[in-house]
Amino acid sequence: MMQDYIIELDKPRTFRFGFRSIRLLRKQLGNKSMEELMGEAIEQMPVFVWAGLIWEDKALTVEQVEQMLDEKIPGTYTMMDVVTLVTEAMTAHLGVKTEALPKDGGAPAGPFVTTGTTSGTPDESPLKSD
Repeated sequence: MMQDYIIELDKPRTFRFGFRSIRLLRKQLGNKSMEELMGEAIEQMPVFVWAGLIWEDKALTVEQVEQMLDEKIPGTYTMMDVVTLVTEAMTAHLGVKTEALPKDGGAPAGPFVTTGTTSGTPDESPLKSD
């Protein structure tokens, strides 16, 4: 069973990145390859969050997601917490092996980074290390 990736916004919301979310990302950001999508600038993060959440709330808009994120940053999350959570959810749902990503402190192009954690709840920041 695949792990849930949850972000606390107006309520707990669970990411799901499938074919529809990838199609919606490409519609919003241009018909780009996955590599190009992963290299998008950090200001596009609300689009990624929206695409991962639209499955459970079809009326959700990018603007609503951006407003909810802004209400949680910096109190509940940092911007990098959100980036990390989205990246981990996307890579897990796409079947990307995180072992293939740089471990030497280098990061893939763009804002996307990974850590070994998957929690996105306010009490357990995705950037918390043991």
